[in-house]
Amino acid sequence: MVYDCLIVEDEIELAQTTKDYLELFEIKRLFVVVKKNLRLFIKKGK
Repeated sequence: MVYDCLIVEDEIELAQTTKDYLELFEIKRLFVVVKKNLRLFIKKGK
């Protein structure tokens, strides 16, 4: 899947609020809350 936005945030509530806002505009987004998960995401090239 191709995303328009990657959100990296350690506060889950803030990430969720941002995700909900972007969904209003049909922006494809992914958020990660752990640095390890971000590294895996980048490594996989997705």
